[in-house]
Amino acid sequence: MSKLIYRTKSPKRGWVFNESFMTHERTKTFEQMPSNEIQKEAMELVGAKLRELIQELDKLGYDPTKVRFQIHFKD
Repeated sequence: MSKLIYRTKSPKRGWVFNESFMTHERTKTFEQMPSNEIQKEAMELVGAKLRELIQELDKLGYDPTKVRFQIHFKD
């Protein structure tokens, strides 16, 4: 089962917003990855929604620079 990984880290010096990193990864050697179109669409959808979620969590006192989500793709 492949997975989409979303991570944030501290902003670069002089920047206001956190850096985020998103990638698709295989958990086993012979697993299928989603097509490039599906990966791109998923990354746009997840990026937009998680940015809103992280902003809400920041208001509650969570550290927005240490976020990690893993979303698994079913074959």
